[in-house]
Amino acid sequence: MIRFEVLGPVVVRRDGVEVPLGPPQHRALFAALVLARGVPLSVATLTAEIWDARHRPAPSRSSASTCTSYAGCR
Repeated sequence: MIRFEVLGPVVVRRDGVEVPLGPPQHRALFAALVLARGVPLSVATLTAEIWDARHRPAPSRSSASTCTSYAGCR
């Protein structure tokens, strides 16, 4: 069984064992996708969720590529 915990620290457990999620940006991306409950999210929405306004890149191919790499997609 897989359990997602998004209230408080973002945690994923598989069969009771915590799955490493990586750095904060990866955790933020994962939390945004879990909370979207299957609804596709735009690159602009994902970058807004991952980075604060001061460090947020403009939506572009590179930010889409960054989000894709954070998600582990190729």
